[in-house]
Amino acid sequence: MTTTGSFDSFPLLTTNRLCLSQMNTEDAEDLYHFYSDSKVTQYLDWHGPASVQDSRDLIQSWNQYFQDKRLFPWGCMKSRGHFWM
Repeated sequence: MTTTGSFDSFPLLTTNRLCLSQMNTEDAEDLYHFYSDSKVTQYLDWHGPASVQDSRDLIQSWNQYFQDKRLFPWGCMKSRGHFWM
């Protein structure tokens, strides 16, 4: 399998209800609050970032993985709302 062209730019996918896009550090607070919900983490092997700063660091690392052509770190939000993954 080849990744040629796949990582040239991060794609934006939208529907009437949802938008999938690359996360940025401005999404850190929303990401932190998402993972702060015990219903979200109940079946995960980790409990999410421990702080908003940890969320920023996580987003930056995910975006670095994208630059390194190793990961597509999608964020999911309502088309007219906030990030909710």
